[in-house]
Amino acid sequence: MATLPSTKQCVSRRKFRIRLRSPKDGTIQSATVKLRGKTVATRKGKRVTAPIDLRGLPKGTFTVAIRVVLTDGRVVTGSRTYRTCAPKRSAAKTPKV
Repeated sequence: MATLPSTKQCVSRRKFRIRLRSPKDGTIQSATVKLRGKTVATRKGKRVTAPIDLRGLPKGTFTVAIRVVLTDGRVVTGSRTYRTCAPKRSAAKTPKV
C-alpha cells in the first residue's frame, strides 16, 4: 500500500516523502497521513505523496499512521514506526602543536 523508507536505522533529523500506491483492485479517493496523532497531510488524486519530517524530534519512536479511502468506499489503514536517535557527536578536534 505505501512505499516508506526503512525502519532498520535511525532517521533522526530526516525529512522524507512517502508515496501511497493504489491497490490492484481499487483506486485511491483520499488519503490521510498522521504523525504522533496529528494530521500531516490529506491528499486526493492518483499520485498520492505526503511529507514526513522527523527533524528536531527527540530520541524515541514515532508512528506514522495512514488511512486510505478507496473509490468503492473501502478503507485501508496501515502504520509504520520510525526510530529517531540522538545526533551524532562530532569528533573532538585536537589542537595542532
